[in-house]
Amino acid sequence: MTISSKFPNAALSLRVLARLLSYPDAELRSHLSAIRDALHAERAITVGRLAELDVMDTLSSGDPLDTEAVYVQLFDCGRATSLHLFEHVHGDSRDRGPATIDLAQTYDKAGLYLARGELPDYLPVVLEFVSTQPPREARAFLRRVVAPDRASRRPAGCERRTLRRRHNQRTGSQRH
Repeated sequence: MTISSKFPNAALSLRVLARLLSYPDAELRSHLSAIRDALHAERAITVGRLAELDVMDTLSSGDPLDTEAVYVQLFDCGRATSLHLFEHVHGDSRDRGPATIDLAQTYDKAGLYLARGELPDYLPVVLEFVSTQPPREARAFLRRVVAPDRASRRPAGCERRTLRRRHNQRTGSQRH
């Protein structure tokens, strides 16, 4: 997601995006209107990227069980779209364990305590933490923690298209 550098603070948008990436339960679906309004109000995300977030329409209009199944299939059943950052950054290397410990210690020092069983590299957790930091420190943190090899990254928008395609297949919808 592109957070525009023209805007000095994107804390609300980062929190909203963290929530939007979490499991699409009834609570999330009930707040989609407020989520959309918050993203538009802060104006920290570029207009083009906001338009891509029409996946929220799919979350609110689709069958809840189908939406949840698509989420699980997309984010929990493969490495390519894992919401655990170190899956992409470190893979199965020996660096992953120490990086996870370092990240957890960073959170502890800042007073962010993870829920039981929650891993520190889970993207919604990372976004929530970054939202609590001043903009300069937030950017430095992200550069330090997220250093993926660009050659192995999937094309922008690929995950959204996959989510929409799988939802359409399940519901018989042909909306593009």
